[in-house]
Amino acid sequence: MDNAILPIFNGNEKRPGTQYIQAPLTSLGQLDATNPTSNSQFFHWIDRDDTERFLITIDDSRSSSADYIEAFGLDGTKYTVNYDSTDARDYVAFDTVAQDQKTVAVTIADSTFILNQRPIVALTGTAPGYTITHDVTSWADLPSPSSNGIYGRTSSDYPGHPAGIYVSQNVGGDPPYWVRVTTDADNSEMDATTLPVKLTFDGTDFHLDQITWNTRLSGDSETNPGPSIVGHRVEDIIFHRNRFWLAGDEQIVSSQAGDLFNLWVDNYAVATDADPIDQQLSGNSVNNITHLLGFNKALIVMTDGAQQYEIRSQDVLTPSSVNVTPSTAYSVADIRPVILGNQLYFVTDHSKYTSIWEYYYDYEAANTVATLITAHAQGYIPPNVTLIKGSPNNDMLFVLSSDEPNVLYVYQMFWTGDEKVQDAWFRWVFDDSLEILSFHIYENELYLLVRYNDGLLYLEKMFIVSPPVPDGMPYAPRMDRVESVSGTYSPSTQKTTFTLSYNDSTIDEVVLGPDWGDRAGMRVAIHSNDSTGTTTVLEVFGDWSANAVYAGRNYEHKVTLSQQYVKDENGTVVEGNLQLRNMTVYHRDTGTYNVVITPYGRSPITRVFTPSVLGRGNTLLGQVLIEEEGEYYTKIMGAAGDTTIDLINDTPLPSTFTGVEFIGTFIQARRNISK
Repeated sequence: MDNAILPIFNGNEKRPGTQYIQAPLTSLGQLDATNPTSNSQFFHWIDRDDTERFLITIDDSRSSSADYIEAFGLDGTKYTVNYDSTDARDYVAFDTVAQDQKTVAVTIADSTFILNQRPIVALTGTAPGYTITHDVTSWADLPSPSSNGIYGRTSSDYPGHPAGIYVSQNVGGDPPYWVRVTTDADNSEMDATTLPVKLTFDGTDFHLDQITWNTRLSGDSETNPGPSIVGHRVEDIIFHRNRFWLAGDEQIVSSQAGDLFNLWVDNYAVATDADPIDQQLSGNSVNNITHLLGFNKALIVMTDGAQQYEIRSQDVLTPSSVNVTPSTAYSVADIRPVILGNQLYFVTDHSKYTSIWEYYYDYEAANTVATLITAHAQGYIPPNVTLIKGSPNNDMLFVLSSDEPNVLYVYQMFWTGDEKVQDAWFRWVFDDSLEILSFHIYENELYLLVRYNDGLLYLEKMFIVSPPVPDGMPYAPRMDRVESVSGTYSPSTQKTTFTLSYNDSTIDEVVLGPDWGDRAGMRVAIHSNDSTGTTTVLEVFGDWSANAVYAGRNYEHKVTLSQQYVKDENGTVVEGNLQLRNMTVYHRDTGTYNVVITPYGRSPITRVFTPSVLGRGNTLLGQVLIEEEGEYYTKIMGAAGDTTIDLINDTPLPSTFTGVEFIGTFIQARRNISK
């Protein structure tokens, strides 16, 4: 099934088309991206709120370091990225591995945290060499300082003031005070050049800078050695349960609770619930961590060793209450899983196809399980999946494979309580002149970042639900890369010329827009498509310059019917010979479509449904007819097992198939009765 959506209360509907987004200040309306032909770009979509949604691209193969990170609004506007720290910029570009294989990004509020998976986490810093003037028992014993920069050391805790080294500040102010400082030991600082950086938006521009990490305030390399992630590469990061988590190899560590960039124990002599959590995975084999996800109050840990773990606690997550337990054991591709509702979905890559699993908590069994949601469509999704994302609003998954870069595989489901009553896979096939590089869902719209044969990057968007019908139109045109454009008529050639703002030789449809009154929605045949320059120039016969039209690329809504069987009252297939005589297709809100019948070994037979004009009063020549509710009866005359039946809509008109009914003859197979 191609180019459909399946709203459960409506039917099998032709999917909405994509809308071309014209980026400003570029020749073809493309994104003003540096080195767009690069295949090592990393893409991250930001969804802070309705007014702050962005696409971030990262690519260190760009010739200028000033272009390593580029930011775009969803209207194509390019934003300035300021590098407030050259070390942060160099961190993003560290090592010569393809950017999409080494970068992770996580957005929280106005900040996007960018992880480069290649640097090895390190400590830094030399012992400060303080001159201790006051060596006392607790903070309460420190005298009122006489000048700034005096150091004192306390050996025991005082409420709100742990043991450590303090320096006097604000002497002469009201009041002066003592501030705890870094301990007097080597390597008491996290090396920020080996740790994630942050990209923030100030309302106008983006800024890249290092994170200010807390230093060690207590102990030394023996008593407070720091996080076990030191000496390892970080593979993933996440904010979970008021902590910042970093994971790599078999190590997983968190910050202090509520102090997101503090990876040190606050007081090595006294353990507290707020201290960092530091764990190592255990198992019979090596399980290197690949992804972290917060799910069902637990932190899910995916690994490359066919083992999944859960980090959870009965109550508050603390170093003493944390439990790390194996959950399921499945081979997982190195593709970030996606959470949709109460389920988590992950990918297993086989040599010839892809499997996708649904991971959830089974309350009856009181444990976590995974179900194969591609079991009924095994082999349907190609291997080498690069991206999977979901639409929480619509219970839909979207899967992209590098083997078919112009196709999105879509999984649509519908839940009634705990029962899944819809479970369907289908494809959205776009023109083979484009390659989908990335995509993201914002509420009910899908944004596509695509690269066409011209090597440039473009943004397009589409509804993933039944599209709204524009005012004045009888239907929402089903075309891709749609642009509204006005034409110019030439009396000498008796043709109207429409000039699109992009170059595309595949544009093949012109539909009259809403200002055409009774003719709105009518198709106008294209005489020629001249896409040799920076635009697409369409010519049509006649004067169609009075009002704007829609121009775009047609695509085919195709439904191949499953083989029909006779079943008994228990739902068991009865063996025998089923001959299909005729068929009735039920539809709603539908224009014309074809029923293509292909008997085995014979040429296809095409029968065309066209909405009736009876009872419609004065109907203009060429006026579009959309049947609100109807049926189409046609003969089949073929064996059920040897006849392929396709319902095809290859026009911009809508189509929604609500049911199919067959009439046939059935001869049950004889059964041998043993004595």
